[in-house]
Amino acid sequence: MAAVAGCLLLSGGGPRASAEDWDGVARLLAGMPGPGFESVRAGRAWAEHAAEMERAWSRFAAGRQAKIRAWSAAEMGDIHGRCGVVFYPFSGPDLAHAVTFFPRAGAYVLCALEPAEPLPDLRAMSGGEWAVALAAMRAPMMTAINYTYFITKDMRRDFGRSNLKGNLPPLLAFSARLGIRVESVEPVGVGGDGSAVARPGWGGGAPRGIRLRLRGGGGAKEVYYFSADLGDGAMGKDGWAARFLAGLGTRVTFMKSASYLMHESYFSRVRSVVLDGSAAILQDDSGIPLSGFDPWRWDLRFYGNYRGTLDMFRQYYQPELRGIFDRADSRVHPLGFGVGYKYRPEETVLILARRRSGDAPPRAERVR
Repeated sequence: MAAVAGCLLLSGGGPRASAEDWDGVARLLAGMPGPGFESVRAGRAWAEHAAEMERAWSRFAAGRQAKIRAWSAAEMGDIHGRCGVVFYPFSGPDLAHAVTFFPRAGAYVLCALEPAEPLPDLRAMSGGEWAVALAAMRAPMMTAINYTYFITKDMRRDFGRSNLKGNLPPLLAFSARLGIRVESVEPVGVGGDGSAVARPGWGGGAPRGIRLRLRGGGGAKEVYYFSADLGDGAMGKDGWAARFLAGLGTRVTFMKSASYLMHESYFSRVRSVVLDGSAAILQDDSGIPLSGFDPWRWDLRFYGNYRGTLDMFRQYYQPELRGIFDRADSRVHPLGFGVGYKYRPEETVLILARRRSGDAPPRAERVR
């Protein structure tokens, strides 16, 4: 493996990695046993990385992940059966929660501002560079595993000091930890007909995306990550998201820790993409505001408890949502785990919206 690690440099027109290469790198970055990279694995930095990742993931798997899986199977069985695509805007590289909530999906579309960059020549990295890179990649992953969200400014700082830049390394590591084999990685864009098109390199115009082809968890899966601005100005130039998502099939949208961006008027286009094209929506209170759900179109169920927002988001407090919990509405149900900014179980709220029968999403979506 060490002898071919240099093949993982994905620059424009450069060589491609084999399935064994990508899966081995994913396991290396995840701190898991695997073939090759003996000199890296023998170093103190990787041993510390592996130990910390194993402790954190073991807690996650036995705690929050197990509870989410049980809840998801009990509450969303019908959604799993008809929604093969998960759209996760404002996601960062959080593949862990997307797959845990929706393990049967065949495609996951993640989208955020952070870039996805090619891996460097791993064979050429020194021991010191590996120590910095593993620590920098581990920091946001630990935040996501322990607190369920990413802190954008911290990720930007961590990426800046590492040779392993952008969201590809954590996506690879999360894939391995989820028990999914990485078969290939390639840069992609969105064609005029909405289909994914391979890009010859990692440059080019927006949206800049990558596609991971995976196998495990019930079969083949595809993970798309697009580095893109979802604000109205950027979305209005192209409308790529609606075109791309419409071509994938029936979807559920998942949102958490979304900075309340879709509460703002200048995120109206992506809000319309979600509301017009989703068969179901699972979100915390930071996604679409309660007032955005037309009760004639959506059947809503509420889980957990709503105790307001973090202080930094106090302007997005929703009195009407608090009222639903205060009056013991029959649509309110308990929740035994925490996610989102209010990650403690007693403070977490989830809203599950199912499109009402007879109001199917349109076959061809239009960005308004």
